[in-house]
Formats: sequence, C-alpha cells, structure tokens
Amino acid sequence: MQDCNPVPTPINSNHKLKAIETEDMATDAMAYQQIIGSWMCLVTGTRPDLSYTITHLSQFNLSPSTLQVAAAKQVLRYLPGTNDRYLFHPWNNQLKMTADMDAS
Repeated sequence: MQDCNPVPTPINSNHKLKAIETEDMATDAMAYQQIIGSWMCLVTGTRPDLSYTITHLSQFNLSPSTLQVAAAKQVLRYLPGTNDRYLFHPWNNQLKMTADMDAS
C-alpha cells in the first residue's frame, strides 16, 4: 500500500457495511483487529477526523468480511493524502491544566 493512489474520503458512502451472512466471505479476523486497534490509538491522539470511520469499522471485529477489509484499505489510501492535516491550537502556550480532588 506504499504506492497507492490517495482517496479524498476515509470511507465510501456507497458501501453498505453489514455483518457477514456466509462463511465464504470471512477473512482473517486477527489481522483486521490489529489494524483497527492501531487506528484507535491514532484517532485518540492525532486524527479525530477518522473517529466515525474507525468506530464503524470496529463493529465488525469479530468476523470481518472482504467488504470490511476493502473499507479498511480505503482508510489506508486516505492517510497518505492527508499527511499535511493536523490540529493547530494557537493558544497552546496559554493553557494551564489544573485538577481538583475530593477525598470523599
């Protein structure tokens, strides 16, 4: 997937993802779960734009089909085209974190 063509959206709106009905469409669940798990870390840290897509794809962790794997590959194609996007907080130097605790 190194030299893939970037796509403008992380998930195709025309795909209707649903649970598999026949076993012949099943794929390797562990590899799919590893991909989704690594993206969960990415979503919480730096890429909130992928939160809907990854949450939607994670519903099929138990038994992903070839359609869900194709949707996951689309996310892989989306990432290289959006390397220059990031969150910018101009007030970053002014933020101060405080915490209060209640012993009860």
